[in-house]
Amino acid sequence: VEIDSALADDHERSLITTQVEMGVAIRMACLEAVAARRKGAS
Repeated sequence: VEIDSALADDHERSLITTQVEMGVAIRMACLEAVAARRKGAS
């Protein structure tokens, strides 16, 4: 999907930056959960 940079950079109308920031936290939480589960299984 292509989006105009003026819209992507508009913090009032675009959630792209927020979604990217939350995506990092979600991935970290998933990796931690998998690691904890593997550690508990051994």
